[in-house]
Formats: sequence, structure tokens, C-alpha cells
Amino acid sequence: MVKRSIGLNEQSSLTFTVNANAWTQVGLVVEDHETFLGAEMLPVLAKKIVSAIDEYKDRDSVGVIDGLPVIAVISLSEKHSSIFLNVAEDGAVFFFQDPDGEKVESISASYAAINELKGFLYALLN
Repeated sequence: MVKRSIGLNEQSSLTFTVNANAWTQVGLVVEDHETFLGAEMLPVLAKKIVSAIDEYKDRDSVGVIDGLPVIAVISLSEKHSSIFLNVAEDGAVFFFQDPDGEKVESISASYAAINELKGFLYALLN
């Protein structure tokens, strides 16, 4: 089992716990409090997150959250939380929603944090 935390900013991070079958649990840590978001097979999870970041400008917005246009990243299995993304010149904002569509949190991330996240996911796939 592999567990890794990727910082999105000084107060927040995403945690990934990958078991031997590539089933990956995803958590959101905000100021030392972790919320379980759900789980997905690693290849699906990695592809959806990386492609959402890389192809942001080519995708149509699925709506507006907190006044920002967003694209859908993934709806996780198990708990069925959803992740949405807005990318701007100075970084990105991830929006996390519970299964009922209620916002759990919005987290700003720098491009350095986004690149670390992408690098981590690429490394897990290889």
C-alpha cells in the first residue's frame, strides 16, 4: 500500500492511498482535518485529473461555482464526491462537492502544486 499527500497550498492537501489492486482512496486535508472523498481505480483517477488540468482550455464549462466557470474532473466511486476545476493565470481552484452536490470545500493551488500533483500521478502509473 502506498499513501502520499500532495500539498495544494499551505493549509490543504490531497491524500492518495493506493492498495495492491490499484484501488485508490482520495482524501482532502484542510488544516489537519481529513475528509474522505471517495475512491477510484488509479488509472482512471490519474487520467481524469491529469487530462482535466492539461485540457482545461479545450473543455466546455459545466457550470459556475463561486462565480468561476468550472469543468468536471471526476465523480469518485464509493462516496461519490465530485471534483471540479477552474484554471487561471496564477494557478487553479479545485472545488469538492459531496454526493448531494453541496460544496465541501474550494481550494486554491499554485502551478507548482498542480505540476507536483501531475508528476505524482504519472509516477504511480509507471
